[in-house]
Amino acid sequence: MRLNHLVLLIFVTCSLRLHGQSKNQQWDISVGYGLSLPVGAFKKVTPEKSLAYFNDRQDTNGFDKDGNSAAQNGTSALVKLNYQLHRSWGIMLQVGYTKNAVNTQPATDYVNDWIVNVLPNQTLAFIQEDYRVLTTSLGAGYNFYKNRFTFSLYPSIGLAMLSSPEYVMTRQAQNYPSPAVYTYRIDESKINAPLFGKNGAILYDINSHFFAGLDAAYNHANFEYEWTMKAPGIDPYSRTDKVTYRTAQIIGRVGFRF
Repeated sequence: MRLNHLVLLIFVTCSLRLHGQSKNQQWDISVGYGLSLPVGAFKKVTPEKSLAYFNDRQDTNGFDKDGNSAAQNGTSALVKLNYQLHRSWGIMLQVGYTKNAVNTQPATDYVNDWIVNVLPNQTLAFIQEDYRVLTTSLGAGYNFYKNRFTFSLYPSIGLAMLSSPEYVMTRQAQNYPSPAVYTYRIDESKINAPLFGKNGAILYDINSHFFAGLDAAYNHANFEYEWTMKAPGIDPYSRTDKVTYRTAQIIGRVGFRF
């Protein structure tokens, strides 16, 4: 009888130990979609400081982004893979994507307010491609559990890739049927920079495998590059610039544990 109890005790102990290991060593994969909100220099709009000049003449010939990137609210998406080293500690691999339009209207208005006194028969307009940023990052952090809720905080580091923020400036004169087009091109198709982030989440367990919740994150990177202006009848002109990427992201997320 004692032998049977001893065998049963060993069996229960081993079962609980194995169950504990499966809980501590748990994978989950999730996808999310939400908002990308620019902050700081990434959002700032200061036309009087963001206009480049051609050969130091007072002739507007560019739309600099350093310190004044003029990003607007946009969208964000992610795919996240988590691995629980321990019930309270985990690591993650995350791939994200943000897209933010550029607010060109203040720069356009500012230039036209100035140029009306110099070239009253001409108007200028900037047309800018969206900021599209692909990120890959690794993080490690802490999880706290309360009933069916999980609260987590994960600092992260990784790589960010900005699609070339090329743009054009059109110059329309009343006496000419078609506008002059100044194109600002960047040699690299992607501009890479180190990425640093902070990631928090509140998740709710729907059942033992599925969960849903809300992520809040802050990411920053500095993209440095050189653009070259090209236009008919004008020698190409180059200038260095920088997009200071700063975004707060709010993302709804659903996932599966296995």
